[in-house]
Amino acid sequence: MGLALVALQGWLSFNDGYLTRDQMLARGISYGYPFTEHGGMTADVFIISPLVAYLVSHYRLPYASIGSLLAFVISLATVLSLGKMYASNSYGTPEAHVHQGRTTPAGWVHGLFALLGLWVCVLFYTITPHVEDRELIGVSAVLTVFFPLGAMKFAHRWKWDASSVTQVAIGISVLWMATAIRILW
Repeated sequence: MGLALVALQGWLSFNDGYLTRDQMLARGISYGYPFTEHGGMTADVFIISPLVAYLVSHYRLPYASIGSLLAFVISLATVLSLGKMYASNSYGTPEAHVHQGRTTPAGWVHGLFALLGLWVCVLFYTITPHVEDRELIGVSAVLTVFFPLGAMKFAHRWKWDASSVTQVAIGISVLWMATAIRILW
C-alpha cells in the first residue's frame, strides 16, 4: 500500500508538471524541486514503506482501542500542522507536493501516506505490547536514517540550511526521546 501511494504521488506530480526537472522547465519553472529530486520519496520507498509493512505484519498493533484513537488524532494533528508549514514555505520554492502556498493533489496523497506511517509508528512506540528493547532500538536506528534523507533534495543547488538541520535535529531528538521513554517505562 505504501509503495502504491508513492507511485500515485509520482503520477499526480507528472499530471501537475512537477515529476521531473525537465517537466518543470517546460512549464517555465526554473526554480524549485520536482518529485524525482525529493529525498523523502526515496526514504518513503526504501525506509518507511518496508518498515511500516514490517511493523504491521510482525506486531498486533492495537488499532481498536482508545489509545489508538488518541494516537490517530495526534498523528493527524501533526501531519496537518507540518503540511501547513510546508505549504506556506512554497511561495519561494515550489515543489511537487506544494506550490503557490497550496498543497497539490500529490501533496494530499503524501499527507495520507505520512498519516498512516506516523500512526503505525506512534502505536508501536506507545501502546503496542511485547516490544523488545532491541527491536525498538533497531526501528529507531532505521528511522534515524529517514530524517536526513527525507529533508534532502537531490539537486546540485540544494544545500543544508538552518531550517533543514533544525527539522532533522528535532525529528531525531523526538524519536530517541520516545525510544528512551519506552525502554525506561
